[in-house]
Amino acid sequence: MSSLAFHALLLLVMALIVVTLDRPPTLPPLELGWIVERPEPEIAESDVPEIRIPSIQLPQAGPPERPDEPEASEPAAQSGNRDEPPAVIPVPTKDLLELRRDALQEDGPAGHDADVIEAVRRSLDWFAKQQQSDGRWQLEGPYPDGVTQSRFRADAGATALALLCFVGAGQTHQDGNYVEVVRSGVDWLRSAQKPTGEIFERSEIGLEPRFYAHSQATIVLCELLTLTGDESLREPATRAVAYLLEAQNPEQGGWRYHQLTATGEGDVSVTGWALMALHSARMADIDVPPETWLLASQFLDTSQEHPGDAAFYKYRPSFPVNRGQRLSMTAEGLLCRQWLGWPRNLPALQRGVAFLTDEDNRPVWDDGKRNVYAWYYVAQTLHNLGGDDWEQWYAHTAPVLVTRQVKSGRSRGSWHPHRPPGSPHEWSQIVGRLYFTAMCTLILETPFRHGSVYE
Repeated sequence: MSSLAFHALLLLVMALIVVTLDRPPTLPPLELGWIVERPEPEIAESDVPEIRIPSIQLPQAGPPERPDEPEASEPAAQSGNRDEPPAVIPVPTKDLLELRRDALQEDGPAGHDADVIEAVRRSLDWFAKQQQSDGRWQLEGPYPDGVTQSRFRADAGATALALLCFVGAGQTHQDGNYVEVVRSGVDWLRSAQKPTGEIFERSEIGLEPRFYAHSQATIVLCELLTLTGDESLREPATRAVAYLLEAQNPEQGGWRYHQLTATGEGDVSVTGWALMALHSARMADIDVPPETWLLASQFLDTSQEHPGDAAFYKYRPSFPVNRGQRLSMTAEGLLCRQWLGWPRNLPALQRGVAFLTDEDNRPVWDDGKRNVYAWYYVAQTLHNLGGDDWEQWYAHTAPVLVTRQVKSGRSRGSWHPHRPPGSPHEWSQIVGRLYFTAMCTLILETPFRHGSVYE
């Protein structure tokens, strides 16, 4: 009996051993949070520590090879001296027009040459005599030496150029010596505005003067709105600005002779006038989207003569460097960069200014060399910077212009576009006397048309 009990107990112990061996061993739990989603405890936003991830600096590739290097005598960027592009932050515009308010007072604005003031008065008198009965001006006459090719006729452009000269001297449709002249001119511009917002009297698509004229007319409306506070101008000015915004290439950022799609290439010449109009819009508290300035900056990047050298510009991104246009396009490109927020001490700007003020580019009234279109942009770029470069350039250029102005006869107050003929890139031989007189007048008005963007 005892033997039986012993064997029963032995069988029970062996059964327990088998059951224990069939069970998996007990392991500590694994943290598998990257696989299994588990509810997180609620944490107040203020309790979350700020996490700073250090930036990783990758090795920079060397600068790409640049074809068509400038000649040794030209102020090109030195190897390894590339400019860091600044952020695109358009310059402040407050009070940039204040200087012109007393421009045609008896003694002129303080510190300005009496001969310059008198030359501007003569010019405005000439413009006043050329105005048509309905308020417009025309490039073809009634004066001698008008536009020579019909495709360049643009009443909106002629009217805007004439009004720019009046407004540049502080003459508005509410105050000054030419109130009725300016008022009737502005009324005609407003009547020429289309439902789209465009200010251009002709219907042909792609005409070369089209966006020049519209941009210039937009500047007139915006500046008069800023100077007078006449809110009746806000609606047409805002529509004109909106038309410009719609015409910009939506990917490449430039403007040209017609509204651009993503594949249409802009040019620096038209783009400069368009950006000047948008710069004027900001003075009038008309909104311009930030992406417009970013796209414009990208377009200027592609219009540099050579990748990585932001000091020099060409007419179009796909065009080769044109030495005949190098002065005008570089001056215009640099002025646009100033509006977009370039600091005055940026090396690329300093190199470009050294080129603008080089002795070879000193303004001269010689056959084939005179170029008031280029001088117009050089004047504004240097005036923004001020200092010796500006003062010496203007002190030389103003007498060159004043002494060539017609002082007697029916053309008194204008400038002859063909005596002598200027550079072909000046366009005076084609566009004629009114355009040429406007450009000369605007150059003379530079010291009091705008304040410096750096002040």
